[in-house]
Amino acid sequence: MNATQHKARILHDAIPGYMGKMTMEFDVRGATEWNQLKIGDRVAFTLQTTDTDGWIEELRKSADASVDAAQTNTAAATTPIIPIPRIAHYRPLLVGDTLPDYPLTNQLGQPIVLSQFRGEAIAFTFFFTTCPFPTMCPRMTTNFRDAYRDMMANADAPTNWRLFSITIDPEIDGPEALRQFALRNESNPAHWSYLTGDPAQIEILGRHFGLNFFREAGALNHNLRTVVVSPKGKITKIFTGNEWKSADLVEELQRALKE
Repeated sequence: MNATQHKARILHDAIPGYMGKMTMEFDVRGATEWNQLKIGDRVAFTLQTTDTDGWIEELRKSADASVDAAQTNTAAATTPIIPIPRIAHYRPLLVGDTLPDYPLTNQLGQPIVLSQFRGEAIAFTFFFTTCPFPTMCPRMTTNFRDAYRDMMANADAPTNWRLFSITIDPEIDGPEALRQFALRNESNPAHWSYLTGDPAQIEILGRHFGLNFFREAGALNHNLRTVVVSPKGKITKIFTGNEWKSADLVEELQRALKE
């Protein structure tokens, strides 16, 4: 819980027809008695979503908040948590480091490595096509779409830039699924491509930047990372979370182009 930022990380039950049981960090709006809540409490809340936003209201202890801890632990123990295969050999990457190469495949089924785009500023984010919650993957896609449109609309801007949306659910998001997703976003692969690949390769690429994802009770839990790389292959910006705007990405791409 973070009462100052009005956020709560909650393992919630499945929402039928919307999303499975998973752990998510929610923005909390409305009156909330934070001092009445503690980590481990069972809570109830009302979920609100729009096309571009999502939050919870009326966060409170639920009527069965006093469920015996042993029962809670037993239930938790039976919840299947399936990690993506762990990778031992990786190191954190920081601004100024060179981006390493990992083999990926674009929505056209073409194999690529990011180093083939040396000489171009690139930005990449991580997502999956079936992610439903507006402030998570859909926001990353919206931000990329708006940045893409802004860059394309600027006749005076350099043209040596590319955006990449990398799936963290490659078992579902193969090239054809990504191609259909790209069509819905009206993106030109000359400047915005969607990438899939071996789960272990995608995991290690993400873990360089603090990205974590795993399956819990069939649902894919994850955090968010977005990275900007200069034409020389140097990392120039790492966005964490979902608070950044498309204008921030455009600014960072333009700055990277000057390096």
